[in-house]
Amino acid sequence: AAVSLARRAPKSGHFYAGIMMAPNRSFRQIQSDRPIGQLPAFLRENESASWTTEYGVRMGWQPNRRMALSVGAGKYNMSQQSRHRFRIPFDPGRERPTTNNNFESNYNLSVPSSYGDADVEVGVQRPGNQPLLPGQFLNVETRTQINIRYISLPLTATYFLHSSPRWSVGVKGGVALSILDKQDFTATSTISLRGLRSRTITVQRQAPDIEKTMADYQLGAALWYRPAPGWTLSVEPTYRHSIGTVLERG
Repeated sequence: AAVSLARRAPKSGHFYAGIMMAPNRSFRQIQSDRPIGQLPAFLRENESASWTTEYGVRMGWQPNRRMALSVGAGKYNMSQQSRHRFRIPFDPGRERPTTNNNFESNYNLSVPSSYGDADVEVGVQRPGNQPLLPGQFLNVETRTQINIRYISLPLTATYFLHSSPRWSVGVKGGVALSILDKQDFTATSTISLRGLRSRTITVQRQAPDIEKTMADYQLGAALWYRPAPGWTLSVEPTYRHSIGTVLERG
């Protein structure tokens, strides 16, 4: 939903400009089980995401009482949490001795998400007096947190079904270009298997496949109220859906 306050000239054909605030909320939430087709294999994945409030400016042209065209610019943050469980075969060739007669080994995992994949290195430690057999499986649970900030550039058109000096009610549609401005990635992995010391590792690194530029289509409604000549307050609930990467995928 977008709420904006616009200052404009009180005539039929005019330009207008104003500020915009949009409390965004994502309805995407996935929880699924995947069959074990290859190793490392998924046992379970769970993903949810939400956005914070978007702020920006908007300007446009209203040639008559029925139509309005607008462009704008804003920023919004997205926070995504995901949880994956992997099943990995134990590989003694990866082990190296450490202090106190222990052994360590590292495994590389690719953790998927809606906004790209992240490469995570997971470390495993076992006591030397508790040997493991080749082919035994490690259960690895990985929790990831991705914080992304996008710059949004929307282009929308509004058609008013009803228009009066005070009220205008209509429908709107358009597209928005979202450009990646900042990203932070954190992953926490926990390994469990009988005979292994449970270990939790946290890493912070770039997620290499985060979508740099995306396009959304937008559909919604528009309610405009004019409390005084030259001023307009609008409330425009909007559904937006990504239609894929536009320029590049890093």
